[in-house]
Amino acid sequence: MRKFKLGLGAVRSFVLLFSLTGVLILTLIAHLSEVPDVELKHLREYSGETVECGGTVIGSVKYDSGSVKLLIHENGTVVELYIEDLDDSFEPGERLSVKGEVYTYSSRVGVTVQNGRYISREGKVPVLDLLHGSNTGRIYNTMGHISRVHRMDRGDLEGEIIFDGGLNRSATYIDIDASELAIKPRTGDLVNVTGLLTDKKQLVCFGPGSVVVLQRAVPVEYSIGRVVDELASGYSELITRSLIIECYSKYEPMGSSLYLSDEPSGSDISIKGRIDRDQGLFIHKGDLVRIENASLSWEPQEARYVLEIGTLMLIEPHGPWSINLDSLSWGVGEFEEVEVTTTGSLEEKGGDLYIVDEEVMLRVVGAGEMELGVEREYSGVVRFDTGRNDYYLDTGGIP
Repeated sequence: MRKFKLGLGAVRSFVLLFSLTGVLILTLIAHLSEVPDVELKHLREYSGETVECGGTVIGSVKYDSGSVKLLIHENGTVVELYIEDLDDSFEPGERLSVKGEVYTYSSRVGVTVQNGRYISREGKVPVLDLLHGSNTGRIYNTMGHISRVHRMDRGDLEGEIIFDGGLNRSATYIDIDASELAIKPRTGDLVNVTGLLTDKKQLVCFGPGSVVVLQRAVPVEYSIGRVVDELASGYSELITRSLIIECYSKYEPMGSSLYLSDEPSGSDISIKGRIDRDQGLFIHKGDLVRIENASLSWEPQEARYVLEIGTLMLIEPHGPWSINLDSLSWGVGEFEEVEVTTTGSLEEKGGDLYIVDEEVMLRVVGAGEMELGVEREYSGVVRFDTGRNDYYLDTGGIP
């Protein structure tokens, strides 16, 4: 059998061929794995793709889960960075370069970064004092009093600040996510603000340290009617003010809800207040109360403002309500869990006892030994029987 033998030239040809093939494969892999370096203003075009980009930090929020959200900008474009796992922290003015996947929702654009290994620090630009400069596209810090608030809904807060220092200058600040603030600013507060100055002369802020309340404004005294009227007008500084109100409890407190009006009964103008359950234990329908450290907040489920009550004090209890059954067009429902007195005669019907006033009847429980058909005064608490789906007067055995 003849032996197969390659010549030296053929061996060299095979080696060269394999080498060239390897180089081509490595070049192809490198080309396919290359991550584009994209300017922030073009990120939306790369939604769902992995890119490299960079910018200057406006602010940051660190969550309990270990994730961090940053707001960065470059040449007038602002985007979010969401880092899934990060031990580090970043300050306004820091320059960063990151690698991550682009996401878009609504009008916002962001980049998801896995962890700190895909972030490079590239120095820091100074944070300037806005009193001494007004170049757009820079991070500024300033202190002043809030003169008005334009809106506070969907988690966003927008307001106007008057700078200190004797200068007759003002500017608008915008907090992209007011829900991240430790304390929400109110009209008249002295605040320290850090953010990006845009070409519209607005300060774009982000994070719990972006708008810091240094001193609260003096609370203002209002009535429920004035609060409701100003909210109905479509614009009100009350939305961010600390309020003091003397008013009446319209109904018995219901869990954490307390409805308030300027009159102890009969008023159609009222507003819902939110309290701690313990606060309502000693408050009853018709009581005169004083509310302090109260503020308004938007309740999206019911599409209305509610009064967040800080301090609730009883000024004067109303005491038992004297009611005429025949004059209650909507029945006794508004007096549920309220102590009342009423006059009528006692009648028996189907084994139950009823107080009868003209043609109106109210079932009574605990009436004891009482004579039927005799008109007299009855005292007790109006309660609701879920089993029978009706109201009754619980006299508690009081004769």
